[in-house]
Amino acid sequence: MLSYNPNRFFNELERNSTYKKKALRESFRRAQKSGLVERTANGYLLTKLGRETVELFRPSQLIGSQLMVIFDVPESKANERAQFRRLLKRLGFEQVQKSVWATQYDYRAAVRSAVLELNLKEFVALYECAKLS
Repeated sequence: MLSYNPNRFFNELERNSTYKKKALRESFRRAQKSGLVERTANGYLLTKLGRETVELFRPSQLIGSQLMVIFDVPESKANERAQFRRLLKRLGFEQVQKSVWATQYDYRAAVRSAVLELNLKEFVALYECAKLS
């Protein structure tokens, strides 16, 4: 979609992230200038440098434990709560209960960053825990 309809691509990306379209476009331009992304006949692709850079941010799998997020976000922050839930889904968290999500992967940094950006620090708790039974 980026190659054929970039405006639609960035609109969709804005809707599914915590970032504004202008910031997303600028980040993409910086990635191109830095040699992380290149345009090919078939569209845009990550370069070798881009793949190596992305690999640094791949979460490790937690052995014998899970990362658990518990939150209680008030109705006055419904938009932020929805954005936070979308992020958890995209990261592969599974819903344990209504506001309890867990994953086998170490996404601490991503969750903490989103909590700060969405100003949800007082409503979200992050735990590393082991299932006992």
